[in-house]
Amino acid sequence: MFQTHQPNEYMTITCDLYLCERFLAQGKGTNRKLAQTYAYKRACEILRNMASAEDILALSRIDKKELKMPDVIDIVHKGYQVVEESNLCRMNRTKQPPLEHRNLNSFIILEHEDWSRDRKKHAHCILTQSATQCGCLLEWRSEPSGRGYRCTMTLQGEQVASCVTYLRKDAVRIASIIALFTFYETHPVVQGFHIDYPAVWTTRDQLMATFGGPAASALTSTVGDAVPGSPDDGANKPPGRPSHSNEDDYKLEVRQRFWTV
Repeated sequence: MFQTHQPNEYMTITCDLYLCERFLAQGKGTNRKLAQTYAYKRACEILRNMASAEDILALSRIDKKELKMPDVIDIVHKGYQVVEESNLCRMNRTKQPPLEHRNLNSFIILEHEDWSRDRKKHAHCILTQSATQCGCLLEWRSEPSGRGYRCTMTLQGEQVASCVTYLRKDAVRIASIIALFTFYETHPVVQGFHIDYPAVWTTRDQLMATFGGPAASALTSTVGDAVPGSPDDGANKPPGRPSHSNEDDYKLEVRQRFWTV
């Protein structure tokens, strides 16, 4: 469980580590990675000094009320059986909690030049960033399935992809590819020359006002009917130039498509 604290001018991230619903250790840092690293180191020291596994039962149990505190930015479940992750942490950081009445029509694909060069490699990055900036909750759940792992991905509570592979990380990667390439056929795509989040941040309302209306159909890119994963499926080919009778109309559309220039 990750929490934010801002006693002074610097924000601190706290990572509380639980094992079998028992509080094991806590780590603090200026970012999530440092807080998690310190929590793991502290947990290793505690486990090494335990005489037996039964000593874990003496630790305090997790309080479900703490999970709903306003300073909690993310809850990550890890283990062999089930791993549940989402973009909720990013949603909380950008102050846009998901709304239950939003549906898949609120989703717009956002990608910059580096990502578009290899969409299969960066599929998960494109999905999480697009969902976060559009104010949509993206969740993915991986669990053992036979001799491999199954990953089920949902957007705003609706399942968008599911697959089974030998490795957990590959299951998440392939599920992201399946979901993203399905969205390429039905949803608007906004492309940028480069990424510069600190300098430019387009809000969800601005995105929907510009690309969520009639202009969305003109901005939707179809990346063929090929199955992601085949070597010559054209998966990484950028959206082609549409045909326009008026060159000025095309230039206007191009300016609208680049969300960071």
